[in-house]
Amino acid sequence: MPRPWLTVVAALLLIVSVSELDAQALPGDLIQSAVFAGTQPIDLCHLPGTNDLYVLDASNGSTYRYDLTNLAAGPNLTISNPVGTAATTGITSDGFFLYFAVTGHAQTFWRTDLLGGSATALGSISLPGFGSLVGICLDSAGNLWANDVTNDTYSKHSIADGSYLGVSFPHPDGSGSGSGLAFRSDCELFEIPHGGVGAGRVTALTSVLGPDGVPIDGIDVSAIGPLIRGVEAVLIGSTGLFSIFLVEGSTNQIYEMVGIPACPVPEIPELMDIVRCSQPVPVASTACGPLAAPLAVSDLATTIDTIAPTQTFPIGDLDLALDLTHPAPNELTITLTAPNGTALTLHNGLPGGGNFLVVFDDEGAPYGSSSLSSGARMRPAGPGLLSAFHGIPFAGLWTLSVTDGISGNSGALNSWCLTASPNPGLLIDPVGTTVTDTITITEGSTTIRDVNVGLEITHPFIADLTVALTGPTGTSLTLHDESVITDTVIVKTYDDDGFGDSPDGPGLLQDFVGTTSNGVWTLSALDSFSGETGTLDGWCLHLDEFTEREFCHSPPRTIDCVTPGTLIDQTTPVTSSINTLLTGAIRDLDVALDIGHTWIGDLDITVESPAATSIVFLSSGSGNLDDIHTTFDDEGSPFTPVLLPGSSRVQPQGPGSLADFDGETIDGTWNLSITDATSGDDGILQSWCLDTQTPLAVSNAGGPLLITYEVPDDILIEDLELHLRIEHPLPGQLQMSLSSPTGAVITLMTVSPAAATGVDVTFAADGVPFDSALIGNGLRMQPAVGTPLDFVGASMQGTWTLTVIDAIAGADGVLTDACLRILGDEIPCQPPILIVSADTISGPSPLAVDFSTTASGTQPITIAWNFADGTSTTGTGPLHTFQAEGSYPVTVTATNACGGTQTTILIQVCNPIESNATASTLLGAPPLTVDFTSGATGTAPRTYFWEFGDGATSTVENPSHIFTTAGTYPVNFTGTNACGLVQRQFLITVCEPVTALPTATPQSGAPPLEVQFDAGASGSGPFFYTWNFGDGVSSNAPNPTHTYATPGDYVATLTVINSCGTDVRVLPIGVCAPVTTAATASTTGGAVPLTVNFATNEAGSAPIAVNWDFGDGSSSTESLPSHTYTTGGIFTATVTATNGCGTTTESFTITPCAPVTVAPTATPDSGSAPLVVSFDANALGTGPLNAFWTFGDGSISTELNPIHTFSTDGLYPVQITVTNSCGSASGTVQVAVCGLVSIAPTADLTIGNAPLTVNFASGELGSSPIATTWDFGDTNSSSGATTVHTFSLPGSYLVSVLSTNTCGSATGTVAIEVCDAVGAAPTAAVGANGIATAVQFSALPSGSGPFNYVWNFGDGATSTLENPLHDYGVGGLYAASVTVSNPCGTATASITADLCSPPNAGFSANTTFGIAPFCVDFTDLSSGQIASSLWSFGDGNTDPTIGDTAHTFTSAGTFDVTLTVANACAVESTATVPQMVEVLAPGDVNADGALDITDPIALLGYIFGGQAAPECLRIADINLDGIVDITDPISLLFWQFAAGPAPLSPPCGQCNF
Repeated sequence: MPRPWLTVVAALLLIVSVSELDAQALPGDLIQSAVFAGTQPIDLCHLPGTNDLYVLDASNGSTYRYDLTNLAAGPNLTISNPVGTAATTGITSDGFFLYFAVTGHAQTFWRTDLLGGSATALGSISLPGFGSLVGICLDSAGNLWANDVTNDTYSKHSIADGSYLGVSFPHPDGSGSGSGLAFRSDCELFEIPHGGVGAGRVTALTSVLGPDGVPIDGIDVSAIGPLIRGVEAVLIGSTGLFSIFLVEGSTNQIYEMVGIPACPVPEIPELMDIVRCSQPVPVASTACGPLAAPLAVSDLATTIDTIAPTQTFPIGDLDLALDLTHPAPNELTITLTAPNGTALTLHNGLPGGGNFLVVFDDEGAPYGSSSLSSGARMRPAGPGLLSAFHGIPFAGLWTLSVTDGISGNSGALNSWCLTASPNPGLLIDPVGTTVTDTITITEGSTTIRDVNVGLEITHPFIADLTVALTGPTGTSLTLHDESVITDTVIVKTYDDDGFGDSPDGPGLLQDFVGTTSNGVWTLSALDSFSGETGTLDGWCLHLDEFTEREFCHSPPRTIDCVTPGTLIDQTTPVTSSINTLLTGAIRDLDVALDIGHTWIGDLDITVESPAATSIVFLSSGSGNLDDIHTTFDDEGSPFTPVLLPGSSRVQPQGPGSLADFDGETIDGTWNLSITDATSGDDGILQSWCLDTQTPLAVSNAGGPLLITYEVPDDILIEDLELHLRIEHPLPGQLQMSLSSPTGAVITLMTVSPAAATGVDVTFAADGVPFDSALIGNGLRMQPAVGTPLDFVGASMQGTWTLTVIDAIAGADGVLTDACLRILGDEIPCQPPILIVSADTISGPSPLAVDFSTTASGTQPITIAWNFADGTSTTGTGPLHTFQAEGSYPVTVTATNACGGTQTTILIQVCNPIESNATASTLLGAPPLTVDFTSGATGTAPRTYFWEFGDGATSTVENPSHIFTTAGTYPVNFTGTNACGLVQRQFLITVCEPVTALPTATPQSGAPPLEVQFDAGASGSGPFFYTWNFGDGVSSNAPNPTHTYATPGDYVATLTVINSCGTDVRVLPIGVCAPVTTAATASTTGGAVPLTVNFATNEAGSAPIAVNWDFGDGSSSTESLPSHTYTTGGIFTATVTATNGCGTTTESFTITPCAPVTVAPTATPDSGSAPLVVSFDANALGTGPLNAFWTFGDGSISTELNPIHTFSTDGLYPVQITVTNSCGSASGTVQVAVCGLVSIAPTADLTIGNAPLTVNFASGELGSSPIATTWDFGDTNSSSGATTVHTFSLPGSYLVSVLSTNTCGSATGTVAIEVCDAVGAAPTAAVGANGIATAVQFSALPSGSGPFNYVWNFGDGATSTLENPLHDYGVGGLYAASVTVSNPCGTATASITADLCSPPNAGFSANTTFGIAPFCVDFTDLSSGQIASSLWSFGDGNTDPTIGDTAHTFTSAGTFDVTLTVANACAVESTATVPQMVEVLAPGDVNADGALDITDPIALLGYIFGGQAAPECLRIADINLDGIVDITDPISLLFWQFAAGPAPLSPPCGQCNF
């Protein structure tokens, strides 16, 4: 298991959210507490993303759900034990289900839904130590962790079935009190309550870095109580910050306290630049048996087999694979015994059958959960696990025994194998070879400052061991040297600085200081004594480096040049001079020389100063190169002639160096001499230059001298020194200072007496105290004021400034050297520290949240946001709007070069819960059923909690509750959701209600009427009475007497009240006066319909009933009825009025009269004379009726219905007048005596083209005279029995005729159709709708419509459309025709459709160069209408394929390719590519068209002579073996001269491989 020094934690997390928590609250401070609703709290869990906190009761296994924001409100839900009353000691949740540790049941691991329903047994939580389980939790990976309080361990299990996953860690103090554990997901930490070793009470809550079990940080919880039974870590507690919830058993309390907001970090004593670790992987060993044939497993016998592995390592892990055949495994018991006698039962009677094939493995499934023949991994039956053999040496005799304890069956032990591996690490054998392990460092950059080594070795007796470390440079030391101790492990950090153990030696870790870190580091371990073996489990190398930077000031330089262009030959030495005007002493001189000359070894080159000092740049015989373009510089590369032609800086060849000129005066004449010692090569002196350093002046007249150093490295300063040289006759008048990039300043020198004549000093913290008298002696000296250590700890990056001031006039100097040397270490990368806040964390949608962050640590820091709604962003302070309701765990991740940190802030987007709660009643008698409704709105999920005031509660949204006893009950409702809570209250009164059954005696009568009232009240008293008698008088007596003085209808109202309510009753009282009437009628006679308005005008006590009888069978109960008499006669109308006191009656006589009406008729009303006509007046009305007729021929009659004869023709108006008492009425009827006219018009033509002449005849009959007129419908008319008319314009005409005689008239019509002659001029548009073979036809008819059409398209198709679209499909010339008809005639016209667009031939090929037989694919690129094609390939072959085609050229040659295409009209287009395809014969390597000796020669030239490759490379692969080598020319020669096989052609003759 890794140790703390194997873990580098570099992340700090701080969650800050909107909260009302006191900013000064400290971890461990109490936030809230409440008494637990049960009796024995034992564990608790939080439902992620909600405010639900579940607390488990150990006494009955019930679970109580609380709102964590308000524990005092009590539980809002109670969940029963998933399996009844079995002991339950752990609860946790993944947000979807609740998980329970039911330790009182055979299956200890159960799951339910969030309301406790759908209980499911998942398996059993098998603790590796077989102790008592108290407390479970889930980690961020979904693994289950359980607390073994017996063995003080915490183990990892599968959430699927509770099986142990092989990982555990111990109690933070090794052992001690405390139970339960929680997982903090944001930090990957466990929170564990515990006490110290042997403690009887919990005193601390420790954060443990899991699953390594490393204690990180803790909180003192000793003030809460001694018996903490459970813990939960909640990222967003009631304050919006991280909180810890605890349950304490002795006080039965639930607590919330302030947690540590930042993820704690393990204490690391030293921060190293490089940390590298190695953990060698163990190698497993296997031993199997039986060694011979399978062993029989006999009935009622024990079969024993042994194996004896030789590996001596202690066992770290052991598995056993078993292959056994037996028909009834339940009869068998199988046991494994180790060499030391430790025994374990693997199998004990589990049913099964067939092959017994299984691997026993502590990391497998629970025993019995899989079939024995499935090959599955399964834990042993036990008791115990294979871990019982851990630590035992693998070497020795292992025994497997198989006992068949029940008769009836036998089987065979086929094989069994033990697979063992040591604990992780390299095996250290006794008296063996030295074990070595290496770590390679590649990222080191500078020099080692400090080395620490972490080491972990397991060995029964570590005094046998010698352990050494060797660095990349060979430096070595002994870490452990057979120390006389009895420990069995080495777990140490070796550190010379006091943070760990010192090495045993010889050697110290500081021996590596100053060496390089890069390279291979080797750890060696040797066991020099026989006996025990051990393992090198791991080791770590911690390296700290430092960096040194030096920055020197370079004074400016001055250059003086000449460009003589002088010829250099062997006849005359060349001399060139520079008369420089520069002044001052020479301190550093360089000379640049530019000479063009072949064979520079012929030259001797020297330079001479004005003081006659000379040095040699080059001597003849030195070099056979051309030209010199170099700068001679004592700081350049050592002299070598090969550098002279390049632009290099090279030291002179000598004798002499440029330093020989130092101190001389530079002004004067400098001479360059060049001698060419050998004839034949000439050259030119192009230019040469003097390049000299110009020291900086230090003068009172010039002001301060400022020298700056730009330092690019961001490195922490550990030490600093400054070297200065100043030539000055009076250095005591100088003052100097050095300032850092941060503005810090130290004073190097102040004005003070000085005996020196210059400054030569190194200012350093370790120098001698400042003494101006020694300032020129080259000493290391401390500054006058301050120390370089003042800069330590800051970054060296930035601008440093050296200030030199000559404070007194009169003497000047120069600065020649100023070097700043800084020693430091890289600034350790600081991981991000992140503070996140939001202006709000909850609210309705859409919710805009303004986030902000503060991030510190090494820059740059990238901040990424995941809003948990499918969107993300980056930045320090985004504004984000959450559109939908929900819980959004917003994840904020800050990263930089050395790591990252992450935090989550929960945003609740929801509508706050609101309630319009109602109760179906607030008052009633017991048992009183009240239906309550929450009326809750707001974001779901919501919780509901009702308290009914009688001890009962409910969590139903709309409960119904029965109140069984009388009383007053305050009903309280609390609704909650993620955004808060709402509360409502009702007051329910349960009692016997009052009931009143009042009476009144009497209830009616004449005034004065005395009435005796009785309330008749019952129910819960006392009662309060109020009588209202309806006449303005009232009483509070229960049974009053009251006298009504005046008539009227009164309502006596009784109101009775008790504490339960009110009852109101009414009694009608009638005090009446006798009824009277004074009826009237608006009229008593008149013509019908006669409407009479009647009025009763009744008086007396109400109610008065009125009834009218109108004498004609009609009646009414209205007081003011209106009645209409529709028939004449004499009617008696009677009214009767009735009230409580009697009845009265009145009558009227009504005489309505009906007016007379006539509707005379004559039968017959026409005919020839003499004509006898019967007349009928059809008179109605009140009689008697008097008639008077006049017949129009001088005759009259007074009969009502007379008969009259008309003797002569004529039209006679007959009139009748009838009279009665109401008036008279008249009417007329006409009688015609004559022959009536009739017509039957005809036309000789009814249709024709204009102008159309038609003969008409009326066909009239009747008494003459007859007058006839014609209307031809074209504005023309005519008269006569016959007529002729010409219609000049086309159209439809309705000709009408009218014939009239004395008796009347007759009309008729004739329809005439006049047309224009029909015609057609059709058109055809080719290429309609973008289709080349489609034609849009148009008939373009003329004449009069409507028209009918018949098209014949010339290809057998027809159409009846006016403008059809026809697709011929193929091109060609088509003769189409159209026949157009109208009612007057038919016309046919023809048109030709020309679909023959010219073609355009074109094509391409996929390849054109190859070896016969050569395959070529041709692509047809032709356009236009193509009806036929013909390909010609130039080799005598053709192809009529239309479109793309392929052809194989079987013979060598160059071929023209032609494509000819034609359309349906025989129009052709031809495309030809001359010499398009070139085909080589196989073996024609040089492509000359001949197969001869030149081909193998060309091939050999390519392979061995560096000649160009054949243009068709694959033709050189004669034998087609995929490569071109010596075998190919041999094959070619063998074919040409020895009758060998002919050269082969590659597939399709392709040239490329």
